[in-house]
Amino acid sequence: MAWDLVFSAEAGHGTAVAFITGIDGAATPDLENEQYVLNFDPSNDNAAIFRGVVPEGYASGSSTTVDIYWHASTATGSSVNWEVYFMRCQDVTTDISSTAQFNSTGVAISDTAHSTVKYAQAVSGTITNANMDAVAAGEEFLMLVVRDAAGDANTGITCLRAVKLSQT
Repeated sequence: MAWDLVFSAEAGHGTAVAFITGIDGAATPDLENEQYVLNFDPSNDNAAIFRGVVPEGYASGSSTTVDIYWHASTATGSSVNWEVYFMRCQDVTTDISSTAQFNSTGVAISDTAHSTVKYAQAVSGTITNANMDAVAAGEEFLMLVVRDAAGDANTGITCLRAVKLSQT
């Protein structure tokens, strides 16, 4: 069964908690042309966290597509690296107060900023169920989105607008 799960920027919040090694700042909320975005700083590996529930049609044996909707706010024409990690919130098993619960293997997604600032962009990657912390249909999960500023060449703020997970 095909499904989509969409997280707008409003659904997430910045976090500087070191769920994954290297996070050193929180994505910050902002409005651009009355549109809510999360800003990711060019000098830190900023992170935002989202909460969701795995759809009942989820097929654990299939890969999941991760789409990141974003734009460059101030700098153009250079690479931007995103990383997405998952934590399964298994009923009566997961200690949600532990920062060590996120799967340390996520999906890395790279894109090149448009030559004009604030042009909408989308980039996709795929992730296996094992790298999604072996989530199961109907379970709660946390998704961590990180801008790997140390690994990209973009010198400006990037703005996350939405994230979509899907299987076809």
